[in-house]
Amino acid sequence: MKDIHQKLLAAFDVEHREHLDQIRLFLSGLSDGTEGSSPISKTELAEAFRAAHSLKGAARVVDLKAVTEIAHRLEAIFLRIQSQKQTITTSLLTCVSEALNRIEDIVIASRKNESQPDASPLIKDLDDLLADPGDPIVGITLPVEPLKVRLTLSSGPSPTPAPAAAAVRPKAYANITSLSPTFATMRLRAEHFDRLIRTAGEVINFSRNQEENAAKLKNMSEVVRNMEKEWSNFQKQSAKYSRQTSIDPDTEKLVKYLGFVETQIRGLGRQLRSVASDQKNDNFALRILSQQLQEDVHTARLVPASDVFESFGKMMRDLAKDENKFVDFRTVGLDIEADRVVLQALKDPVMHILRNALSHGIETSPQRALNSKSQIGNISLRLEIAGRRLIIIVADDGQGLDVEAISQKALEVGLYTAQELEDMPVEELWQLIFHPGFSTAQDVTEISGRGVGLSVVKDTIERLQGEVVIDSSPGTGCQFKISVPLSISARRLLLMVSQGQTFAIPTHAVQCVQRAKIQDLVTVEDRPVIIVGGLYIPIMPLSQLLHMDTKGLKFNSDNLTVAIIKFGDKRLAVAVDGLIGEREGLVKNLGAPLHRSARFEGGLILDRGTLALVVTPFALFEAFHQLRHSHPSDIMKKKVEHKKLRILVVDDSFTTRILEKSILEAKGYQVDIAVDGVEALSFLEKNLVDLVITDIEMPRMDGLTLLQKIRSQSRTAKVPVIIVSSRDQREELERGMKLGADAYLLKQEFSQKILLDTIRQVV
Repeated sequence: MKDIHQKLLAAFDVEHREHLDQIRLFLSGLSDGTEGSSPISKTELAEAFRAAHSLKGAARVVDLKAVTEIAHRLEAIFLRIQSQKQTITTSLLTCVSEALNRIEDIVIASRKNESQPDASPLIKDLDDLLADPGDPIVGITLPVEPLKVRLTLSSGPSPTPAPAAAAVRPKAYANITSLSPTFATMRLRAEHFDRLIRTAGEVINFSRNQEENAAKLKNMSEVVRNMEKEWSNFQKQSAKYSRQTSIDPDTEKLVKYLGFVETQIRGLGRQLRSVASDQKNDNFALRILSQQLQEDVHTARLVPASDVFESFGKMMRDLAKDENKFVDFRTVGLDIEADRVVLQALKDPVMHILRNALSHGIETSPQRALNSKSQIGNISLRLEIAGRRLIIIVADDGQGLDVEAISQKALEVGLYTAQELEDMPVEELWQLIFHPGFSTAQDVTEISGRGVGLSVVKDTIERLQGEVVIDSSPGTGCQFKISVPLSISARRLLLMVSQGQTFAIPTHAVQCVQRAKIQDLVTVEDRPVIIVGGLYIPIMPLSQLLHMDTKGLKFNSDNLTVAIIKFGDKRLAVAVDGLIGEREGLVKNLGAPLHRSARFEGGLILDRGTLALVVTPFALFEAFHQLRHSHPSDIMKKKVEHKKLRILVVDDSFTTRILEKSILEAKGYQVDIAVDGVEALSFLEKNLVDLVITDIEMPRMDGLTLLQKIRSQSRTAKVPVIIVSSRDQREELERGMKLGADAYLLKQEFSQKILLDTIRQVV
């Protein structure tokens, strides 16, 4: 019986929201009585009555007596409005809106097996409304003919009446997006669904293996084709020889055997070409279907944020009452869909931030009055989607973070010295509130003071490969901006190699990648930095950041491959042995002991079962701060030989060639020119250069083909190549970098400074 009741309650959980949405749709069309207001739609009124009636019956089935009684009174109110025995008043709108909120609270408590909130005061208010119809409001009339149901799409919060003296005032108008359509649904256990997602990711990996098999079949076909050509040449030579000399019996047997071999080779060639063609077509279909499968299962795991964050409204109302504060709490974007696992993981962090906003941020009414603020504080929870990221913003108009109190607390617990705190940027001071056990509260209460909540926020968001950024202004408020992936399974990752091991890092944390020379580094406070876009960015090998190499700060080569990692406003240059490229794949949980390491989020299965460890970006910044004072730098700055570097400029545009030649010669470079790839290759066969700058679109041979040929010849394989092109497609950039380009510049953004800075980086 218990299982049946839980199933019924789960069904009611879905159904009651549809009924509440329908009633709120009706409320959103009502007016406060101002001139020019719209008449009431009989159709919408009838739908609201039907929703209340259905809600009452469904609540009776699951034995929610309080909901049954509330719905019964709402049904009576709508019936009286329909018969024009009940007038529309502001108090009625507020009371009905509060009734809908209370129903939500009761259902949430019931689903969590918690004690249900007392509904008796609300029921009494509804009874009073039914006993006293009130005075009519000017401008509200019932039309003679029924109107069609109106669907209202809202891109922002609906207007709310001015709040009066209450902890958190109910809103007369709710955020209505649309009527909830009826869909066929089924229940699926979460672990079964997660297993389906993992399987879909593995299908993707095996489809890549099929691409490798297709390439092998193609190579085998080429080998057989070459054998056929050689055999044809052999036949011509042997025929000529046989006409000139007599053939003995043994030779004749050999010729017959070779004829048999020829037949087999040609047959094998036809079969291989047929199989290769079929494999290519099947692999294309498999790749498309596997990608669609993965996209479909990921989409199926998306749920509206309201499913997880629905209880925050009640929580904020209760907390405001306990704190004796007046707060207007608003939510925007709760209809946004995200990965169920991500939303579940974020529930506690967001709850902690909201509680702190009310407890620490919002002042009491007397304090706000002294600061010329409204007595009612404002707290908002806003959700947005940016690319493949979920953005959650919690903002308040309270007093902001107390920088002096934070500094004093950090000094008391010994996190930093007084001088370090004085020199620390305010943004870093704000981040100290995430330190475990850190709290500036004077008293420990049920809401705050133990310094645990924000530590949980930081840890959880890091595990989700996300970041949280604070923006605070003294006296005017504070904002927490959380950015996490919409899904924690399939990710877009940059693959890199360090000390023979493949690692991956989420592309959202990578600002750019580039190549540099060790002599381009400069030393600031005895630490190496690289200059990128005029910024001095600290640099450290990935092997040291991951504690793979602790024997002093050393780079493995004079030529550095660098990834610029970003976290909020911070930047860190990570030196690796090489880059493999970008890959979208399923990030799998790691077994012990790696799953307990904050350095790695999980693993990415590569071709043929090899594993790439997925690095947590924030962990790299943490490791850098730990290592930057652990030992001095022992990088030996090498002297740069001031020779006149020779550069080959390849472009079919006469104007572009003259422009680049003039810029480079003015800086002391020796410049040669070529009009296309064919002429450039001919020049490189006879001359050595230090750098090639090439366009892509050129006659006879384009720039990418030229780059490929430069890299394929041992004489020119290590010559740096810069592409300057008008093609700004991401695919072209990725293809150029994959073929071995050292930099890719757009002609639309071309400038003398950018060109010269890039040359200094790659040469």
